[in-house]
Amino acid sequence: MCTVVDAACSSGGTISAKCSKGANGAGVWTDIQGACKAPAGTCSGAPGSVQTVGGGVFSAAAWAAACGSTTRGSGCSANSACSAGTGVISATCDASGSWVNVQGSCTAAVSAPCATTTAGMQAVSNIDLTKWPSQCGNTALGVQCQANDPCLGSKQGSVFATCIANGWASVSGFCL
Repeated sequence: MCTVVDAACSSGGTISAKCSKGANGAGVWTDIQGACKAPAGTCSGAPGSVQTVGGGVFSAAAWAAACGSTTRGSGCSANSACSAGTGVISATCDASGSWVNVQGSCTAAVSAPCATTTAGMQAVSNIDLTKWPSQCGNTALGVQCQANDPCLGSKQGSVFATCIANGWASVSGFCL
């Protein structure tokens, strides 16, 4: 028995064919038309594994917004995919729609709220408040800094303090 056949391809497209009986009574396919298409589309979602450093955070939503329409077989780079910091992530969308060759990392932004303040440092006698920020001004919030010889004139010593939102706390040390 011969009938017209329409078949769908799993990767897209259709194939149509007619069957006619040959001289020996067996079916022979004729008028074959159409074709199955190569996989098409884009990568969706985000790479499964992205390196983070020092508290950096990768945002899958930001990656999808920047790279979600990347055509299979192409690459994408996004500097907006790292929240809470900086970084550039690059990856290739392979033929199956998966992200491969992921490169880059997200790192935490350096926040230095104590860069210009000496509030709280007056607790140490003979400290030179112009030297303290140059030695400890890049200290991150919640981190203790030790300054060696932040003292006035010929005084010597070592001072410790922890950076807080409005200055310095847990100040200790000496300048003698």
